[in-house]
Amino acid sequence: MNIAIDARSVNNNKTGIGNYIVNLVDGLKAADKGNNYVVYTEKVRHSIKKIPIISAISRIFYLFYDNLVFPFVLLVNKIDVYHCPAFILPLFNFKYKKVITIADLGFYVFGNNFSKKWHARHLKFMLPISVKKADKIIAISDSTKKQIVEIFGVPEEKVKTIYLGVSEKYKVIEDKKVIESLLEKYQIKKPFILFVGNMDPRKNLKRLISAFRKLKVNKSNLQLVIIGRKGELFQQDILEEVKRGDIVLTGYLDEDAVICLYNAASVFVFPSLYEGFGLPILEAMACGCPVVTSKVYSMPEVAGNAAILINPEKVDEISEAVLNIMDDNKLRENLIAKGFERAKKFNWEKTALETMEVFKTI
Repeated sequence: MNIAIDARSVNNNKTGIGNYIVNLVDGLKAADKGNNYVVYTEKVRHSIKKIPIISAISRIFYLFYDNLVFPFVLLVNKIDVYHCPAFILPLFNFKYKKVITIADLGFYVFGNNFSKKWHARHLKFMLPISVKKADKIIAISDSTKKQIVEIFGVPEEKVKTIYLGVSEKYKVIEDKKVIESLLEKYQIKKPFILFVGNMDPRKNLKRLISAFRKLKVNKSNLQLVIIGRKGELFQQDILEEVKRGDIVLTGYLDEDAVICLYNAASVFVFPSLYEGFGLPILEAMACGCPVVTSKVYSMPEVAGNAAILINPEKVDEISEAVLNIMDDNKLRENLIAKGFERAKKFNWEKTALETMEVFKTI
C-alpha cells in the first residue's frame, strides 16, 4: 500500500503533535518493510529521514489548498491510506482510506480559554466533519477515546486507543558534569521543582506557583523551574512572580537540555487541568524523577501507580505531595523505581506497530 502521513503540522521545535509525527514516522519506517510511506510537509525536514518528502502546501492559499487541492495531490500520488495526525481532514476527499489522530479535545472542555478564539471555532466546525469522514480514529488515551465517543456519538469500535511512546533518549545521565554545566548556565540551584509544558491557563501554573510559595515557608532555598513557551494565552501576572528571583523561566529548550533538568530536579510537578495524554509524566519517570500529577482526564491512566495523584484545583494537595516526596526518602525511592517500570511500558515501536495494524485493517 501507499500510505501518506500528513506532517504539515510539524514545526521547527518538536513538541506536541510534531513530536508524535516524527517519532511515529521513524517507528513506521523501521517496523514496516511491506508498505510504501510518503510524508507530506510544508518544507523538507532533516529530522525525518529515509522517506520521500513532498512539499505540499502554500500558506497563502491555506484553506483553498488544504480542502480542495491537497486531495488531488494524494490522488496523483496513488495514495491508498491517508493518515492525518492533526485532527482535520480536507472537506473534499477521494476514495482513499482516511485515518485521523485526535490528541485531545481541550478546545471542547475549555473553549476560548484553551486556544485563540478563531482556532477553537475552526476546530469545532471541522472536527465533527472529519470524525464522520474518517474510516478510523486513533485516540492517544482511553480518556480521549471516551470523550470522542460521547461528544461525537461515534461507535466505540471506530476509535482505537494507541498510546504514545517515550524516546530512549530519556534516561539517567551518568555524566553529572553535563548537568552541572546546564544548571550553571540557567542559574538553577538544587533543590528545585520542575514543570515542562507551555504556559497556557489549562496547565494550571498559577496554582503551582501558589503551592510553591507555601513550600517556601519550610524550604526557603527551593526553586521552581518552568520549561516551555509562553503559549497563546500566557498569563502576564506569572511574570510578576518571576521577578522575585526564585522562579526560572527557561523558555523552549532542546531535548538534551530537558533531559538534563529531569535528571537534576527533586520533583516533577504536572498539575494540568486537562491533557489528552501527558507525555512529560513518562519522560520524567524515565529520567528517574519522582512525579506529582493530576488525577483528572488522561493523567491517572498514564501515571498508573507510579506517581502521587492530586486534585489540580487544590493548592494544599500540590504542596503536600511535593513536601512528602522531598522529606520522605523511602517514598521518593519507591516512586522512582515504579516510575522506571512504568515508563518502560510506553515505547514508539509499540505505537508504530499498533498504527500499522490500523492501516492494514481498514
